[in-house]
Amino acid sequence: MPQNQEILAQLDRILRSNVFANAARSSQFLSYCVTSKIHGENWSLKETSIAMEVFLREASYDPKVDPIVRVHARRVREKLAHYYRTTGRGDPILIELPKGSYVPQFLWAHGAHSPLLQPESEPKPLGIAREIEEEIAESPIRSEPVVIPVTQAIPTLPVEVRSTPRASHLRWIALFSSLALVIAFVAFLIIKRGDKSHPTSTVTSPQSLRPVDLLPPDAVDVAWSPDQKSVAFVQADGHNRTSVYVMEFGPGRAPRRLTHGVGNEYRPAWSPDGQQIALIRSPDDVRFVIVRVGTATGDETVTGPFTANLGVSLYHPVLDWSPDGKYLLTSNQVSPNVPSRLLLLRIADEARILLTSPPIRSAGDLEGKFSPDGKYVAFHRGGLGDLYVLRLNGESASEIRQLTADNRGVRGIAFTTDSKNILFASDRTQNDVFSIYKIPITGGTPTPVSPDGFVAVEPVALSQDVLAFRHVDLAMEFVEHHGNATPAPLFPGNEIDEAPAYSPDGNTIAFISTRSGAEQLWRFRRGDKAPEQLTHFSGEGFLFTPHWSPSGDQITLGFRENGATNIYVVNAKSGEVRKLTNGRSRNFNPVFSNDGTYIFFSSNEDGTPRLWRIAADGKRPAEPLFTQVVSNFAASPDGKWLYYIDYLDSLRLCRLNLFDGTTEAMLSIDARPVFTNSLVVTREGIYVAVAKPNEPYVRIERIDPTDKSQRTMWRIPASGESLPIVTPGFDVAQDGSRLLATRFLRHNSTVFTTQLSAQP
Repeated sequence: MPQNQEILAQLDRILRSNVFANAARSSQFLSYCVTSKIHGENWSLKETSIAMEVFLREASYDPKVDPIVRVHARRVREKLAHYYRTTGRGDPILIELPKGSYVPQFLWAHGAHSPLLQPESEPKPLGIAREIEEEIAESPIRSEPVVIPVTQAIPTLPVEVRSTPRASHLRWIALFSSLALVIAFVAFLIIKRGDKSHPTSTVTSPQSLRPVDLLPPDAVDVAWSPDQKSVAFVQADGHNRTSVYVMEFGPGRAPRRLTHGVGNEYRPAWSPDGQQIALIRSPDDVRFVIVRVGTATGDETVTGPFTANLGVSLYHPVLDWSPDGKYLLTSNQVSPNVPSRLLLLRIADEARILLTSPPIRSAGDLEGKFSPDGKYVAFHRGGLGDLYVLRLNGESASEIRQLTADNRGVRGIAFTTDSKNILFASDRTQNDVFSIYKIPITGGTPTPVSPDGFVAVEPVALSQDVLAFRHVDLAMEFVEHHGNATPAPLFPGNEIDEAPAYSPDGNTIAFISTRSGAEQLWRFRRGDKAPEQLTHFSGEGFLFTPHWSPSGDQITLGFRENGATNIYVVNAKSGEVRKLTNGRSRNFNPVFSNDGTYIFFSSNEDGTPRLWRIAADGKRPAEPLFTQVVSNFAASPDGKWLYYIDYLDSLRLCRLNLFDGTTEAMLSIDARPVFTNSLVVTREGIYVAVAKPNEPYVRIERIDPTDKSQRTMWRIPASGESLPIVTPGFDVAQDGSRLLATRFLRHNSTVFTTQLSAQP
């Protein structure tokens, strides 16, 4: 039988073929079945499970009324047969979906005796346009009501505990990888985002703040023990490995490492009796297990695997312990195209019970907490996201209520000790920072409870009157690397500047900054004393990496506001802004074509993730090009290729032919992309920013597009104790002589406590 990595490589070939490229649902169906099989999750290959996970049907799904799974199984079998008779005739591995079963089979191809390889008597047209319409029609965008009654309990899914191979990102993971970066990027944004609303309620006075000095300065994921005499937290070592530590409060107390397992650890959560700590352990930031560790004995109980295709980030996946100690709350994302869902893990028999069904085009449900009385779960839905609360009825949700609807972001959730209010960090202040707010579980207007202008995230209610939270202080500057010279600041910085981009002649730098309060596009011309603000966007929103036109007279970038991201073009001299797209979904990563006539961008505007093109002058509407969606892409100087990064088992540099839609994998790098935008294409070469295990720096690799040779050009020191997993990006001048990167001047994190009763 073929090995798992060989099977995944074969699946990748199938999904990239013309037979499957324009059939998103068939691709998702096949991918779900194959990945579930190789990860030992045959329990999920049932008609009801497939309907819920692939087609996002509700728990009340009845296969007798809705035959969507059987219909698509037939389509997948037909497409596989057609693929192996045509494009895949010489492939080494057969992937079959036997009739009457959803469990695929993997076989070595041994000549033409296989039924799949027999010649087709009369080739049938694929009807690609019709199938695209069917795919879109079968996955409508469902609006989310404010209150959602749940009339039927979600069935319990038993699961076996076993070890599995590392999961692979699949064909369309680039889209969801970009979503994951947006989600993780919220951590970087927490000190600079905000709308201009001004809540009128009073807040905690700064004089009442007390730092928890005993904690290490780089401690994150801080969890207080039930008796509040100890804390568990996550800390990274010098090799970028994160582990869980426990420390008792008191003179001379030192942190002790709780476990010595393989893989990064996150999200410590204390059992109600304080005898165990549950944590997330992940070998690859995609698959993870839940480990319960005895605080006194160190004995481990491992449950899993689970999947986090969005990637392990600051608040994904979820982990919290129910007040009665019978359940763990976590999240699971069975395939890259399915939103993350909350589920209960019943500790007694390790059964998994789904709680939520987020909309198909959302990032899903990412963060959650039980109420102290065990009757509610509060959670965060979407990328920046809004706050929701559900009422528990046994092992199911009887009602889901949306508490905020303005996409202002959520960064940390906690209940007050009486279970009547929810504390959450959000960006609603006049000073453009995250603060702690309180809102009743029945809904209402969020009211601030932390000092205005003082960054506060990850709240914890230690008592009805005492609040703990984490404060972040961040500043950075741009540093230019030129030859063997010592890297030097481009201009003085004590600000939050990000996403630098050289103009084609290298004399001007465009970047995003909050120097004026709100996030705006700025420029700096060599010889000037200070940067100059170029745009004056108003209202809540944030900008993504700018890209110059080949002539240097225009800049394109994405701007997200009110839950939608759209493409804009800015005059590089006057700052005049034109809005090119007006969608209600995600149009992102715009880049100019080699002649400046078009702008390429990724979008799921029509319901299917794909690459689009729009005229840069806005006189012609946007048009879809290929179903295959990539992120981190840039056009080649000759206009023939779009180079892009595909993160499979290792990082792959690929290119997409803009004339016929074919793709080519140029080379693989045993590393991971480290920046939000990790790819730069210049006239002189292709540059990729990567991080390798156990290296305390980021490599900037140059790849020659002609002979595909690879060379390390620069090494950027890591920030602090660990590599910057998501940072503001980098750029290389068109002649390859200069590198522009970001250096952190200040990146401090401190846990504070405050007396809520100190409010006047």
